[in-house]
Amino acid sequence: MDFEALHQAADALERQAHVIRAAREEHDHMMFRASSEAGQVTATCRGNGTVTGVAIKDGALNGSRPETIAAEVKEAILNARAQASASAMEAFRAVAPELAGE
Repeated sequence: MDFEALHQAADALERQAHVIRAAREEHDHMMFRASSEAGQVTATCRGNGTVTGVAIKDGALNGSRPETIAAEVKEAILNARAQASASAMEAFRAVAPELAGE
């Protein structure tokens, strides 16, 4: 067994792990915003999926069907998180394409 090659491979993996962690930390602080399809609700989340805000348009709760707002809140949050997830995959592909299936 070539111990020098093993050490070099381990060092390379540690460097790559550091780059991936740095990209993840940077991505975790990014903000993503998306709306429900009807546009009555907008949600904001961090890159790690943590919801930081939900905004409901003025008058949306005064309409003829305010009970639909809950579904729109869920949809807006899912849409914002989907954006964050897609961005995370893009960042991962950029720093570690061989691990991302590229």
